[in-house]
Amino acid sequence: MRTGVNQANDQRTLLIDKILFALVLLYGSRAWIYPYDVQTQLEIDAPLIFQFQIFAQLLGLVGIFRLGPVKIVHTASNWLMLWALVGLGAISYFWSVTPFNTFGMARAMILTLLSCMYFGRAMRSEDIMKVASFVISSIIIASVILAIVSPYGRSEGAHLGSWRGLYSHKNGFGEAASIAMIFFGTRILYANKFISWWSIVFLVSMVCCFFSDSANSMGSALAGLTGVAMVKASKAVFRGRVARQTLFFAIFFVVILLIYFVAVDLVLSLGRDLTFTGRTRIWSFYMNYVEQRPALGWGWTSSAANEVFVQNLRDFLDLPYIRSAHSAYITMLVELGYFGLTLYAAWLLSTLFGAFGKASRDNDELSLVCGAMCTGMITFGFFEVSGGFIPSLWLILVVTCTVSRKFSARRVGADVADDVIRTLGRRKVNM
Repeated sequence: MRTGVNQANDQRTLLIDKILFALVLLYGSRAWIYPYDVQTQLEIDAPLIFQFQIFAQLLGLVGIFRLGPVKIVHTASNWLMLWALVGLGAISYFWSVTPFNTFGMARAMILTLLSCMYFGRAMRSEDIMKVASFVISSIIIASVILAIVSPYGRSEGAHLGSWRGLYSHKNGFGEAASIAMIFFGTRILYANKFISWWSIVFLVSMVCCFFSDSANSMGSALAGLTGVAMVKASKAVFRGRVARQTLFFAIFFVVILLIYFVAVDLVLSLGRDLTFTGRTRIWSFYMNYVEQRPALGWGWTSSAANEVFVQNLRDFLDLPYIRSAHSAYITMLVELGYFGLTLYAAWLLSTLFGAFGKASRDNDELSLVCGAMCTGMITFGFFEVSGGFIPSLWLILVVTCTVSRKFSARRVGADVADDVIRTLGRRKVNM
């Protein structure tokens, strides 16, 4: 039987978990001045940021100590495909052209995933949603204030005037706005009513996407919310589980086909060129390296960290500021080959359909948010590296929500058992 002291300890533990989870989300958001400024090409002395990154990564060790190695291994065993991809990235150290960076990424990813699995298993879904709501809305509001009142909040150089908020680049701020649109838009659609604070942050995020001049961010937000709308529509039209899921998959593939056939007209209508602001030239350059090592690639994080790659890319495009492939999937091909890309795509799709399937079947809000975030992450990854397999706000939310929805039923059962024990204990005392 649980006593008042135990309940007080539980509340204290929950408060600590909320604070630590908020720090992990902030770490994934990258809402700070980068040590490297892509606009000026100047190195910024920011040791505190580096120390915070290390601290946030080490929170993964909290999960091992708090849950214990057995429970951590049991939790991780439910996502073997995900850990197989991490394992491939880690062992790529032995053939990587940038082994030091590969080791750093393996450490960061392993610890980040352990953090996600701990918080997903230790925290209730409603607590996860509350903390995520607070962190995401705080980033958006703080960025808007900075963009309005300070020159730093607005871009210079080639992207003069575009909002970048707390970020070093407008696309980073656009990414945060996209995540906010998906998160709060999904919660509004799930609730079937306009809740004032959610609606305000959603509308502000939409404005931020516009002023950050990031078409990819707006497209990713629309993709995520379209997935949510499809689930809601299939549930409204059909009551049967098989019929709902069949309709969902049918609509999903129809939408993909429509996008394929109207892609050119859609891009031109948005005022963009068919090279996606030079990205197709960057992809063509990196595919030359893919052809040289197609199976296992050049090693994790090698595409942006190897100075030979980067310098050749800058010479090829005559652009001194380029530092990445601007595509999560091209990056995965370069670094871990077709084998790595296959594992990554399989994990993404299984997570996507698993989340939306549970949301349709059980009317579960957390699963709906997970599926929407996964859809947005997949879409964003076509044109930006940060939508890929790196410690990002996308990945942290998707993995944490996936773990939480897996173990939520068990937590509910444990709570019911605790209630029964407390009730029986009170009756025994009163007898």
